[in-house]
Amino acid sequence: MYVKEGDTVKKGQKLLTITPGQNIYEKYVPIDIIAPMDGLVLRCLNDRMSSKSKMSYELPKEGEYIQGSSYNPTCLMKIIKENDYVLPFKVGEYEIAKLHLDMPIKIKVAAKPDLKIDGKISLISPQPEIKEENRWDEDSSKVEFIVVAETKDYKGPIILGLTATAEINLGKYEDILIVPLNAVYEERDLVTQNIKYFIYKEI
Repeated sequence: MYVKEGDTVKKGQKLLTITPGQNIYEKYVPIDIIAPMDGLVLRCLNDRMSSKSKMSYELPKEGEYIQGSSYNPTCLMKIIKENDYVLPFKVGEYEIAKLHLDMPIKIKVAAKPDLKIDGKISLISPQPEIKEENRWDEDSSKVEFIVVAETKDYKGPIILGLTATAEINLGKYEDILIVPLNAVYEERDLVTQNIKYFIYKEI
């Protein structure tokens, strides 16, 4: 290993050397792993099995035996661009048609309530997923789509892995009534099986 987690590397820089085979007596040609781009070195949070037969969440160590194949590759480390961040989130079927690629958004980080980062939508999955039922969810969609937002060259203080939300302006609404979700009651029609929603007012 020539790098450690948190190091900044350049494209073409040598990261580590792998010697194929089961042990040092097998005379295979060593293979150098080269950085494909400039970025920051991070460990893989996966189920790579180390030579000690337990889950490994660290960068490989010298002398460690690593398993892998072309159809089931092993993640040794990640390299990410230092100032580019991505935020994956899910959108229901009734809202997905309102989104488009390169649509501007605001990314809000939960740990920093006053921080809003400008970004844009970079991916809208064409494949829907079945949505888990949640009676408190305001979105009545049966399926949802993966959407990815990204920010470019953000140089402010931020930690990878923080919880964040996407704020997207889909239009302006006026003269509408807003009530808490727990004030809404639902009732199923015994004939049509349709669900109706009601708000009761105390007199």
